[in-house]
Amino acid sequence: YVGYSRVVQEHQGNNLIFAEEYGSGLDMFDVAGQHWQPGPKLPCSDCHPLALDGQGRGWGGGSNGLWITDGQTQQNLTTADGLPSDTVTAVAFITDTAWIGTSAGVAVYDGKRIVATYTAAADGLASDNISALMADSAGGMWVGTDPGLSYYSPAGQWQHFSVGQPFVNNVRTTDLAQDGQGALWVTTAGDGVYRYLSGDWQRFTSTSPGGVGPIDNSNSVTVA
Repeated sequence: YVGYSRVVQEHQGNNLIFAEEYGSGLDMFDVAGQHWQPGPKLPCSDCHPLALDGQGRGWGGGSNGLWITDGQTQQNLTTADGLPSDTVTAVAFITDTAWIGTSAGVAVYDGKRIVATYTAAADGLASDNISALMADSAGGMWVGTDPGLSYYSPAGQWQHFSVGQPFVNNVRTTDLAQDGQGALWVTTAGDGVYRYLSGDWQRFTSTSPGGVGPIDNSNSVTVA
């Protein structure tokens, strides 16, 4: 019996990596070749896979910084290298840069060094505790926090979302996704699901007809 606790997709969509539920085993599925192979082993005992880059390297996080490995060599980034915290929670990519979410803010890594950091105090994030990251099709970065949500536009401007716009309650953003229509989907810990599409935020809860949830447009805002 083999159970799996997490699946991570390479940001170019070529591979999927599955983390085994127990131990440190990783299994990779090559989408183009339609075959399985061992995934890049994370060289840390207290971390889990967070992302695959376009080179097939595994990016893992936990309580001892960020680990990057191709299965043969590995690199460890910590606060000594400029991370806001050694507790790493999320990774996402915009072109050749990696955004790294931590328990004390976000770092941007260009492959050689940390080139920027973003925090609540300096940049207005709702919280420094980063829970999710997602690069959208426009080239911006969505940053989920506990609580709240922020957006870094391709033009380099921040927008922040919390109670009242659009969230009803002060809860954690648990994950982010973008569908084929370009809509952003935001899952929360206790406040339902939110969708942003064509200038409107919509809220879905568990009490709607069909079990999906009523659409609530009362907190509609526009993302620049």
